Order: sequence, then structure tokens, then C-alpha cells
Amino acid sequence: LIESLKASIAKLVADPAVRAIVVTGKGNFFCGGAEISEFAKLLGPGPGAYKEVHASQPFHDVMDVIDASPKTTVAAINGLALGGGLEVALACHYRIISPKASV
Repeated sequence: LIESLKASIAKLVADPAVRAIVVTGKGNFFCGGAEISEFAKLLGPGPGAYKEVHASQPFHDVMDVIDASPKTTVAAINGLALGGGLEVALACHYRIISPKASV
């Protein structure tokens, strides 16, 4: 999901027809952050696997892509924004939030 978001943002930034980027979720959920099932993948390689690059580096990279976007980025927080999901919202230039949302 992280790589997909990063690729989508890069594609939108490169598209001259796109003037702004709105990041939102589906239904009553903005973004919950880390996928619990992904933790096992991070722990699997063992403690020496991340001496050069921290396991969370891809997440930080996508936050940097959103923050550095030359096009305006807006988080439309339509529901729960938890953990890393809230970080995604904070990486956007602007945030709008539904009265029914929780952060």
C-alpha cells in the first residue's frame, strides 16, 4: 500500500492536467496506518536486517513525496485517521475533516 500511494502521488504530480491532489479514504475510514499483518514481514529478516536502512524508511519516503509535492495536497479526513494514517494527513499541505471523523 505504501508503494502504491507513493506511485500514485508521483503519477499525479507528473500529470499536467492535475492541479491539486486530494487524499481521502473510503466510507467512514480515512487511513488506519500500519497493516498489522505487515509487522511479521518486518520482523522476519531478523535484527541485523535494518542496519543500513530502517524498516520504516519506505513510509517516511512517501511522507516526503506528499510533503514535497509541487502541487497542493489536501487530506480530506472522512473518518478514522489512526497512527500512520494521521501522519499521512499531516504530510499533506492542508487538511479538512468531517465532523464525524476521529483522529
